[in-house]
Amino acid sequence: MENFTMKVYDHDLFSADDIMGEAEIDLQPLITSVMAFGDAGMFDDLQIGKWLKSNDNALINDSTVNIIDGNR
Repeated sequence: MENFTMKVYDHDLFSADDIMGEAEIDLQPLITSVMAFGDAGMFDDLQIGKWLKSNDNALINDSTVNIIDGNR
């Protein structure tokens, strides 16, 4: 299982940022779907997912999930 942990912090100007929460996300379904459309050799460096900044979330910037040299 390919999991990663996403941690969300607040942003403080004059003190340390505080953790607001975290979630463990299973990337295996996403990786399996991507690999179904090509050969594994093309996935050495590849963006496989993206979370977009919006009014519905607290992202400061868009955030991507990448495979770099065969690793996420």
